[in-house]
Amino acid sequence: MPKNDFQTKATTHEAKLRALCALSDIDVKQGAPFFMSFVKDAPDPETAVQGVINRLSQPSAALHRKWRSLITDLWTFNHPHVPALPQWPLSAEDVAIAPLLLDAREVLTVLEEKSAVIVQEKNEWLISPDDAMRLAQSMPSQTGQPLFAVENEWNCLDLKRLRSVLQAARLVRAIKGHLVPVRSRLDRWRSLPAAQQLYVLWHADVYHVHWQDYAGLWSKYMKTIQDYLPLLWEANENVDSQEVEDRTLWAIRILETFLPLWEEEGLLDLPRGHRAALQIVQQHALPTIIDRFLLRDLLERHGLITITEEFGSISKFTWTSAGAKIIAAETNRDLTCGNNLLETW
Repeated sequence: MPKNDFQTKATTHEAKLRALCALSDIDVKQGAPFFMSFVKDAPDPETAVQGVINRLSQPSAALHRKWRSLITDLWTFNHPHVPALPQWPLSAEDVAIAPLLLDAREVLTVLEEKSAVIVQEKNEWLISPDDAMRLAQSMPSQTGQPLFAVENEWNCLDLKRLRSVLQAARLVRAIKGHLVPVRSRLDRWRSLPAAQQLYVLWHADVYHVHWQDYAGLWSKYMKTIQDYLPLLWEANENVDSQEVEDRTLWAIRILETFLPLWEEEGLLDLPRGHRAALQIVQQHALPTIIDRFLLRDLLERHGLITITEEFGSISKFTWTSAGAKIIAAETNRDLTCGNNLLETW
């Protein structure tokens, strides 16, 4: 940006900030410089927005919108190397506990230190057993988990899924018998705020990784869910942060949402006289599969929920702030491809 244009925009932002301070009954001489410095030092735009708004005295809806717009513009202006995210109002605090993000960072670091050997098994290229164990042991989500001998990468499902996500985001690639980081894209990804790093991983996992590959006998059921994702988001529309849900009831709700589609595709057809078996599938097997592949492998791994295991009682889960915001953003259906973040700047 030419120096004159930069100075003009800086002056305009400062004038708008001073005006909003005056409208919000904040001392302009002290408030404007403080907010300017706070926004500049914030790790991401949402942290800046929340930090400023929390210091205001119950702003009206109109003032709230004006503050959000200005603070977002101010943060973007002070961080020109970071692309703006469409409708993704997450902060570093929101994604701090996302297991997939923490695992991705560690695995990528380990791969930088030493690439992983990939070997061909039954027409499939897999990370060698020794390297699969090495990478799995580096994942924070596996801390405290019992260690077993690894025959191939499929014995470490969380690692196998993570590898697919990283390859879909093109952060790693296989070359000459080794899995290696893609340096240019990895550098760009690391320069993003944490919330945007998760955005890239989330989009790759949800829209570029084939869930059916990890569902075994239930692959067709999971393919239908992934093919009709808007139904999944709408089934969870308007969830609130810290809202607690019963895992079994949630799985049944999702089951009822997709049951007509499964029936339409003939996935629930059974030979005459097997109706009782169908009821067992619907009432017991499918809810368990939904719990495994959606609650645990998707929502929990991305930090959208936290699951509470209670011995002797019904297990529940709690929606996180990230979960409520991501579901709302997906429901609006105006998110762009996360991979574009690494290609358009």
